Amino acid sequence: MNVRHDPDSAPSAGPSPFIKVARIPELLDLVLKELPATALASLAPTCRLLFEPTARTLWSTGEDDLLHHLLDLLPSDVLVRSSGEQPITLGFRFRGLRKSDMERFHLYSRFIHELRFKQDASLVELDDVRMLHHFVVNSHFLPNLTSVTISFGSHNFLLAHLLLSPSVRYLSLSGRVKSLNESEPRDRAVSSLLEWLPDRCPKLESFTTDRTRIVKYIEGTSVSPIFRRLPCLHTVEIRKTTCSASLVELLAELPCLHNLHVNHFVDSPNHPWSENLPHPPGGRSFHALQKLEFGGSLEVCHAIVKCCPELRRLLLGLVELNVLVFDEFGSLVRTLQSHGNLQHLTLLFDFATLEPSAVWTTLQSLSSLPIRSFRLEAAWDDDVASGTEQVFQLVCSWEGLRSLNLQLPSPTEGDKPLELSMLVHLFQHCRHLEELELEQLWYGGYEEESWDACRSKLARLTIDQLHMSISVFAQFLCLVCPEVQVFGFSDADVINEQLKMVRFAREGDRRRKL
Repeated sequence: MNVRHDPDSAPSAGPSPFIKVARIPELLDLVLKELPATALASLAPTCRLLFEPTARTLWSTGEDDLLHHLLDLLPSDVLVRSSGEQPITLGFRFRGLRKSDMERFHLYSRFIHELRFKQDASLVELDDVRMLHHFVVNSHFLPNLTSVTISFGSHNFLLAHLLLSPSVRYLSLSGRVKSLNESEPRDRAVSSLLEWLPDRCPKLESFTTDRTRIVKYIEGTSVSPIFRRLPCLHTVEIRKTTCSASLVELLAELPCLHNLHVNHFVDSPNHPWSENLPHPPGGRSFHALQKLEFGGSLEVCHAIVKCCPELRRLLLGLVELNVLVFDEFGSLVRTLQSHGNLQHLTLLFDFATLEPSAVWTTLQSLSSLPIRSFRLEAAWDDDVASGTEQVFQLVCSWEGLRSLNLQLPSPTEGDKPLELSMLVHLFQHCRHLEELELEQLWYGGYEEESWDACRSKLARLTIDQLHMSISVFAQFLCLVCPEVQVFGFSDADVINEQLKMVRFAREGDRRRKL
């Protein structure tokens, strides 16, 4: 086969360097046998293959090539490969693939909606960095692909670059990226994937990453405009890594951003957060934001919340809540109160030098909000009073509360622990409560006669440590919330069996009365 190819020619200069083969299905076996060292650039449903003769094989001819990964789990409407699953091996190999196998793969490719690369694909080093500019998919390989998750290795970024199509809505980038050097083929695969997102996935709705180097690259001037060219992007999650002020300002320009997760923010010194954030064209910064998960600078979080009148979900994670930021915390609470739309609140606090009771006093202003879900994970010194009663005073003010999760340290000497009496008080005020999760619960010598006036619709109860008799607690639940299912401590199954017997007995009584 005579091939003419100029390795120094640009992609747009002259004819395409690709050789189009296998237009006739009978040629497929010949191509796979006679050209094992060529680089596979695209597999299309039309059985059309594109080869580049100047590079070594992109996918290995062993059992870990891309085609093998896909064929292993076909037919399926969702293609998923997790790290803990044993692969289903059908004996397919790249070099020995039959025409019927290819036809069957093309037949089912339209049913593949999700791809998860949990293991590194066996990608051989490219001879020419410019090869990454040549990957053009003439007809989309997976036409209905909506979700792509990449993890573990840089090789998979190149695979994603080849597979992304206009149908993709959700993209998650994870795994190892040692550097982002433009001269390295693998790094070029990452940057090229990011730069081509607006063209390959114009309808992208969700973007997630957990690697610092990827975030740093996004913050760069060459890639940052890509987010502005994704008009449908409504969810951005930066997890397990740090981001700076430049990324927050970039995200402020997204007009449709509804969900934002920033796991750890590193504030820039002397950054004027008191001034207005950048605005998207024809709109206001973060005006459409409804869910915010933010960890790090309280000042930056407050600056964002000020711009979010429709904010309904807030997760606030502070490594240390001290005197220096306590005033800002009070201002944030007043801002949330003025908006009046917050329904789901999560607080992850380390109180450091503050008394928890002072924090609960500040939070009392949240009692006027329509909170439906509240989660609190707090830590403080052993010699500090927790103010558990003040916590329940705040919680009981939310009559529409449906979910409550309290993870509090063990009470100190003289400090009142979380007892059954507090649960009774909670059930009496929050009659719509359906889910409750507690770290510890004590009996407290509460008189059982007062349980008769308390009823709850609680459906799920999780307790890590129960400090009372199993029989007493089972008696309490059978009377107050018989529909509940208990999780957590070791004897939870015993209580669930007793609750099941109570429900059967009540159902029998109801039928006899009919």
